[in-house]
Amino acid sequence: MIDFDKLFHVYMDNWIENNVSKFTTEDEMMDAASDAYVEWCNHPFKELDGLTPKEYFERISDPKVLIEMFVSYSENDYKEPLLLLDRICEVKETVPFLIDILKREKSDELTMYTVNILNEMQSVEPFGLYLGWIFDPKQDKDLRDLVNEVLVENSQEVKDKVLLKLKDADLSSKEYASDILVNCDEHNEQIFDLLKEMFLSKTNLQLYANYLGQYGDERAIEFLKNEAKTCDYISFIEIRNAVEQLGGELDIERDFSHDKDFKKIKSIKPLNS
Repeated sequence: MIDFDKLFHVYMDNWIENNVSKFTTEDEMMDAASDAYVEWCNHPFKELDGLTPKEYFERISDPKVLIEMFVSYSENDYKEPLLLLDRICEVKETVPFLIDILKREKSDELTMYTVNILNEMQSVEPFGLYLGWIFDPKQDKDLRDLVNEVLVENSQEVKDKVLLKLKDADLSSKEYASDILVNCDEHNEQIFDLLKEMFLSKTNLQLYANYLGQYGDERAIEFLKNEAKTCDYISFIEIRNAVEQLGGELDIERDFSHDKDFKKIKSIKPLNS
């Protein structure tokens, strides 16, 4: 296995030694270092039989070989070469092999990289797996968090499938679902009911007040106002913002003199005082 990271650092050490006198500041040298990376990509090495790193990976077109290299680097604690990751993205036939990696259902660096690569490739093929994970409360939280970010970016694509899974979903799964559905373009009664349910569950008043304001259904004003009568100071502020965003006005007076967050904020002195 070729350690491209080591190859690069040896090259950069020599580059810095030969070029450091040309720069007056460290920032100038760092700016030039990006050009040095391009030079490295196109520099022939004897360790590569005279090929440049770019040529080395461009010659590999077998998707299985590319993924085997990718897995091998990860399992042997070598840093995955960026050129390898770029090449995997270029060879679209790597997608089924990448999905096989995901099917291990392990929350490790290899899985994280794989999710990011598939996202970079704009592949929709793993979405079924991702949906299964966010609706499985036994699944690793880091894994659910990661794929939920991808699904949020593709909310329109997965909206209908998310809605179908809501009926038997637990609270944690509904949290992920609400992150996705609030970003959908059109209004839907199921989405409104979900956001209302999540807000009234009080798992995160601030977040779901924000979501309700973002969603834009003025029917939320009534139960937002009702919660504003008893909530903490920070939640009150978020609820007020949501009500105003929905075209209403929060005409409720509260005494927050005993609220810890209120006291903390009020104790901060302005910078110009």
